Amino acid sequence: MKSLKHLLWLLLLGGAHPASALELTAWGGLLYAAPSESVQGIDQDWTGSAGNSFGFGALLPLGESPFSIESGVSWLKEASERTVSGSVSTRRTEWIQVPLVLHYHFDGSMSLGVGGYAGFARGMVSTSDSISTVNQPYDTAQMQTLDLGLLIDLRARFHLSESWSLIIDARYQHGFQDLSTITTKTLFARSIHMLGGFSYSFL
Repeated sequence: MKSLKHLLWLLLLGGAHPASALELTAWGGLLYAAPSESVQGIDQDWTGSAGNSFGFGALLPLGESPFSIESGVSWLKEASERTVSGSVSTRRTEWIQVPLVLHYHFDGSMSLGVGGYAGFARGMVSTSDSISTVNQPYDTAQMQTLDLGLLIDLRARFHLSESWSLIIDARYQHGFQDLSTITTKTLFARSIHMLGGFSYSFL
């Protein structure tokens, strides 16, 4: 059993690349938010709509291992839509998000990150249709102002120089916090992000 574990560990680390330096990143891009919302078990048919995500972070290497830990701050503008009796309704929210992600570096150009995030609502909940737009505080809109969830990030790096790299991120977020304050209703955040930006490594 020990030899099998040793072999699996060697296979895992065989192609790994040590996270050798502190790395600062800044990114921006589009997200597709498709919340899971139901009332008494009946899905409310909210579908995703385009939004924006901007942020910055820092990756700290964990010794000579292929792992690094990342944290930072993101600003998200999310939108989702539903159609009722032929009328389209759009709901928009904004969040400040703090992620904490453990990255595994396969090589110098690719890494996979898994971790969590805490999201803090800002501004107002904006609900609009073809007739009007209503802006409400989160408590009036019967929504929580704190979101907690899982974050998975696949990142590619394209080296521009010894220190600078172009980064491309594909990110998935899965909220575990019920954002509805109504006992007969549940609302969970789900989103996919496509991001681009730059990183600087302190070699």
